[in-house]
Amino acid sequence: MKKTTVLFICLLALNNTIISQIFYNKAFDLENTVLPNLYSNLLIDNDTIYCLGIHRMTDSIGIGFNANKFDKEANFVNSSQVNYDSSFTYAGSRNNFLKFGNSYFATGSSKRYDKNFEGLVFKINKNCDTVWVKKRSNSNALGTIYRYSIKTSESDFVTLGDVAYYNSSVNWTFGQVYLVKFDTLANVIWEHELGNPGTVSEFVKGIYPAADGGFFIYGYVTGYQQWSQCYLLKVDSMGNQVWQRSWGDIYWDQVLGLYEMPNGNLLVSGTISSDFFGLEVSNAYLAMLTPDASQRIWEKRFFNIIDFYAL
Repeated sequence: MKKTTVLFICLLALNNTIISQIFYNKAFDLENTVLPNLYSNLLIDNDTIYCLGIHRMTDSIGIGFNANKFDKEANFVNSSQVNYDSSFTYAGSRNNFLKFGNSYFATGSSKRYDKNFEGLVFKINKNCDTVWVKKRSNSNALGTIYRYSIKTSESDFVTLGDVAYYNSSVNWTFGQVYLVKFDTLANVIWEHELGNPGTVSEFVKGIYPAADGGFFIYGYVTGYQQWSQCYLLKVDSMGNQVWQRSWGDIYWDQVLGLYEMPNGNLLVSGTISSDFFGLEVSNAYLAMLTPDASQRIWEKRFFNIIDFYAL
């Protein structure tokens, strides 16, 4: 029986000190794989390190929510694992681990074999125990996924994700931006579906708090059987859509990061692709936009890599 060895190393910055710790080193059977933790979020509270991610169950597609607690030298202390609905459960992406008093919150999604994705809100205590998991989704959508969260006060937070709808006229499923504000009991304060309903799909890659109290949402947008373009959406402090912009070339273009400059201009980063003698050429992309993103002040492209996924 074929075996392999997997080595996991976590590198953390704490009080200006770099800590490297080997967490897992095990030989296991490829035919009966039980994968260990995959961390996507990091939160440091005083001298305690919390890592949030997923763990794979013995079932080939079973994935569970996972939170681990470590001391300041990255020694394991405690963990919490929840496989909600016995199928696929995960706790969001980066920027998704929030501290409120002595409790921590995260958002994510769950999917059973015969169901669509549903949004989840997790509450975790300081011992890394899961206090509760609450499910909530848009009842009219095919699926709801929570991806990113931002703390907005000591009593609430906003969560960014997407919802999906089926369009029978083209036999295609389209996605929309979904933004919801929760209190710390997972009650909804307000919620909005944003973007272009029914004709294109918006895919979110992150959310950034604006200086005026609103939010910038960024990612990429694509139409029916079309390539993607860079996408940027501005909402006010109540989640109402202010404007949206899309731009790019002819292949895979997306915004992966944003920073609001002191003068209001927007610095965005991502990838953008062009056609080079019939070949798709991907570039790292950096651009400065006006405050309403209606104009690009300058833009730069780097590397010229043929394979988009290698960038």
